[in-house]
Amino acid sequence: MSEVSFLTSSRASDAPAVWSLYGEDATSGDELVGDQQTRELLRGLTHEIGNHLQTISGEVDLLRLGGVLSSEKTNMIDHGLKQIRKVAREIDASLCPPALDVKTEDPALILREVVLSSEKQLADHGIRTSLLLRESLPKVRLDWQFSRALKEIIDFSHALLPQGGQLKIEAGVRRVGENRYIELTVINASPVSLGLEEKDVFRPFLKVNNYRAGLSLAVARQILRRHFGKIAFRKERTNQGIFSILIKIPSEGRKVKG
Repeated sequence: MSEVSFLTSSRASDAPAVWSLYGEDATSGDELVGDQQTRELLRGLTHEIGNHLQTISGEVDLLRLGGVLSSEKTNMIDHGLKQIRKVAREIDASLCPPALDVKTEDPALILREVVLSSEKQLADHGIRTSLLLRESLPKVRLDWQFSRALKEIIDFSHALLPQGGQLKIEAGVRRVGENRYIELTVINASPVSLGLEEKDVFRPFLKVNNYRAGLSLAVARQILRRHFGKIAFRKERTNQGIFSILIKIPSEGRKVKG
């Protein structure tokens, strides 16, 4: 058993909330939304929105440098522009998902990279982070979007843990019937209620503990469904919630191709 831990806060937490990620076989084909003309229209629209926001952001910076706007006002405007830009990217990813490009990947390496990329941001919110590999993980066929889906789910801890706490990610191998799967588990330890209803988890523009999630979890679910079939959520108690995915491991008779 190996463990990689990242201590990012000394704040104690004593109420664990568990997320597991389960999924099944990868789906075949790309489920693009609408016809080609509609997709091109939507992609052009989100691109134009991004361009205009970039222009406005540049003008705001010039006003700040010229002393016309205070740093406080500039930061508020900049935050709003970034949020709109983020939503535009999520709309593009949701309505016009890119074609799958799967290749043989090391899931343990992807997990480490995602956790490390989130470490500082989580620490700023008083959230301690750790990664535990219960055993060696086999390589599987994954698309580059898989890491994005994991990042979106981990980032959602900002909303679930408004008073800080602990985020513990575990990975191992699980057998279901005759098949073996890589099982990922994300444990959120919170001193307060999760502030989340089961039926609302994947609702677009969900607001949790004054945090607006936009389309992030909806996009993550779409990515995971395109890869592995489904993702589910349930609450066991007010401070415990469970998400799950199982990544199917190819049978020994099948070789994983690069």
